[in-house]
Amino acid sequence: MRIVSAAQFVDGLMAALAKKGVTSLSLDDPEIDKKFGEAYDDLLNRAEELGIVPDFIISADQTYGDSICLRDAILDIRDSRSVALNNPRFVKMTMKFSGPNTPDAVLDDNTVPRAVLENLAEQYLTSLSK
Repeated sequence: MRIVSAAQFVDGLMAALAKKGVTSLSLDDPEIDKKFGEAYDDLLNRAEELGIVPDFIISADQTYGDSICLRDAILDIRDSRSVALNNPRFVKMTMKFSGPNTPDAVLDDNTVPRAVLENLAEQYLTSLSK
């Protein structure tokens, strides 16, 4: 069994979205945490067959609707330069894959199989892009 971190999972989903032409997501969209949580739940249901163990939980808070884990993962991948938060309130996340950190490289190097990430992004997240 291989361990998957929240940053790996979110980075892989962002790379899959970037491959589909998505250039940004709005973090103040009330659906974003819910949709990432649904993608996580799907991954968790398939974890054993994939031979992976997520070491995180993405779940939208019942009161506020956000996920601390998701926000921390986004900040982590911002530091690795996969995404940028170039706005004062950090509400618009822009895809920023470049150099050796291309979407293909992120997908190929991810612990979660590429096809799974692409499927989860398609199924749960493409509706978030505007």
